[in-house]
Amino acid sequence: GALISSLERGLPTGPVIVLAISVITLGSLLFAGNHGLVWSWLRSRRNRRQLQTAAVLEVLYEMAMQHGDPLRPHSVRTLQAGMPGRDANYALRQLAGEGLVRELTPGAWALTADGVKRVQGMLPAVQTEAAVMDAHLMSENGSRATTH
Repeated sequence: GALISSLERGLPTGPVIVLAISVITLGSLLFAGNHGLVWSWLRSRRNRRQLQTAAVLEVLYEMAMQHGDPLRPHSVRTLQAGMPGRDANYALRQLAGEGLVRELTPGAWALTADGVKRVQGMLPAVQTEAAVMDAHLMSENGSRATTH
């Protein structure tokens, strides 16, 4: 700040130092290592996209299994109906790049064999979590029924 104020005639040193420190502090808040606001936002965005691709994979699998064929294709519109408020197109492109889905006809997507394996690897954890939660809720309801 003092250096900057010395470059210009009549520029007060105190306020320039305060402004310089403020800019340094703001930069530190925005770009600090793993804790800066920019990095947190980027990490959050990446996590959201990963969750979205996992959701598309799972919805595509569940819809196909309703027809008894895990490789059955579904339209993007049908996928969107199963995921309100989310855009499946980005996730489908990502998953296609990983070889987990493929577009059979324009707008109709299906899981690949690798995609089916990935979803089946994801589902036991989700189903186990749901079963634990159901058991917990049932035990809570049972204990309430016996106390009333």
